[in-house]
Amino acid sequence: MAKINGRLITGTYDEQGTSFTIQQFKTFPVESVLRQGELEELEEYLRRHEETEREGQVVILYGQMPVWLSADEVGQCLADLEVIRSQWPHQQTET
Repeated sequence: MAKINGRLITGTYDEQGTSFTIQQFKTFPVESVLRQGELEELEEYLRRHEETEREGQVVILYGQMPVWLSADEVGQCLADLEVIRSQWPHQQTET
């Protein structure tokens, strides 16, 4: 399993290369599994709101814990997501 140590996101891909488990987000230990499509949706959401919400954004961990991201942290998160997406072991293709 490949491990990613990003600026805000730390985690690993599963052995089959079908998901990425976030083990730490900012300073919070987490155990959240992202499939490739979910990762792309999160990345798209952050990019879409990056221009209009210049003060930052809130992401929700575990469906209930809001975490504030400054504008700089949004950029760091997007950079981490791009690395995760680009190194996905088994790229899925749309059919």
